[in-house]
Amino acid sequence: MDFSIKQASQLALYIVLCTLFLYGFTQFLLQMNNRPTLTTNEFITPDIQYSALSIHADKIALKLNEDYDLKSFVLATDEIDGDISKNVEIYDNINIKEKGYYKVRFAVKNSNGQWADKIVDVRVDE
Repeated sequence: MDFSIKQASQLALYIVLCTLFLYGFTQFLLQMNNRPTLTTNEFITPDIQYSALSIHADKIALKLNEDYDLKSFVLATDEIDGDISKNVEIYDNINIKEKGYYKVRFAVKNSNGQWADKIVDVRVDE
């Protein structure tokens, strides 16, 4: 079988590429085989990066000049921490001496460092 120089160089290139691929694949397999394994007393804890953290609050109606505690209108829960309502931070600009509509932002952070927030409408009326 006669090969031209072009065919011979293509075959040589093909052989070199296959050799490089096989070398890389072999190195990969060796790394996989040498990675540390778990013993019977070790376990993997999942990265709880996205737990179900939520804030439950609906529209709020307040009376003019009435004392109020906005934390009583919100419930914050997390599937790991449970009730975390005590951690709620409140950002508001309510003027209880003036009728109107306001926005309140409730924000909470769980023990994993995740944040959740919710903006709730507040009405101040007689």
